[in-house]
Amino acid sequence: MDDTVESRLFGCYSRLLRVRKEHHAFDSNADCWVLNTGSNSVLGIGRYLYGESMVALFNFADEPTVIDLNRTETCRDLVTGEFVNLSRILMPAHGFRWLNATYYEF
Repeated sequence: MDDTVESRLFGCYSRLLRVRKEHHAFDSNADCWVLNTGSNSVLGIGRYLYGESMVALFNFADEPTVIDLNRTETCRDLVTGEFVNLSRILMPAHGFRWLNATYYEF
């Protein structure tokens, strides 16, 4: 592996660690539950602590998948910064999303 690839991987890893430290919902004391994503290939986990909710989604399919959590709220993807409507979430193949939903209850 060349230095450029290693640098990018380390940068991504550092970013994920920083996001986890900045949000209460990642704390081990957070309430956790499984969400119905309507897809056999997408695992959904809800987390809540100190007024902060988040949705963690993981796509295990070989292709992109669109899911609908039957909610109209818009949340911010903590990794990309993109705003995502919970009624239409595009999940990349083998990808994940950490969606911040401060003060929303799922």
